[in-house]
Amino acid sequence: MQQILMFVPTAINLYIVGWFATDKTIVGKYAAIITVGTIPCFVGVALCQLPGADISTLIFKKEWGQLQKLINRINLITLLVAFSITALFCVFAKTILNSFGAGYVSVEFAFIIFSLVMFFGAITRFPGIITGFSKNEKYVTKIGLLELPILIISGIPLTYFFGLVGASLSLLITFAFDAMAFTKIVREKVGIKPLSFF
Repeated sequence: MQQILMFVPTAINLYIVGWFATDKTIVGKYAAIITVGTIPCFVGVALCQLPGADISTLIFKKEWGQLQKLINRINLITLLVAFSITALFCVFAKTILNSFGAGYVSVEFAFIIFSLVMFFGAITRFPGIITGFSKNEKYVTKIGLLELPILIISGIPLTYFFGLVGASLSLLITFAFDAMAFTKIVREKVGIKPLSFF
């Protein structure tokens, strides 16, 4: 479900760019940005899902101290890995974009912003994953449905006025809502801090 919550807003975001960007030539460039730029977030989701069995066991046994330590460790690993990938993307943005063609280098700044947004997405995925593992799946669906209007309402004007940077910022707004909502649920229903590192 977390993969869907990551993929669907990004796909819708691409359609918003296609429909509302004043420069229609940037649609293909944004598709290239998405192809590469989402890697930190997908890696982050994968890292957070690895200890799924352990999370479920610790929640079932109500071993909150051990669960918090596990969450802190995975959050720290996710932070370091996602940061490393994002830093490489920012440093080698021109080289990466040039692999798609010389014309793609013109969206270097947008690629860097998108990569930073995906970094934020990577380090804030865990609350949603814990929500699912703690038998609170209904909230995952509800929050996922609420994300869509937030993305559309913020995405249309931001994309129209600010192009690809605006499109990326609308994703940031969506991810921020996601992180706050799931964090609140985990703190209330499970009683732990899902975004802590130590």
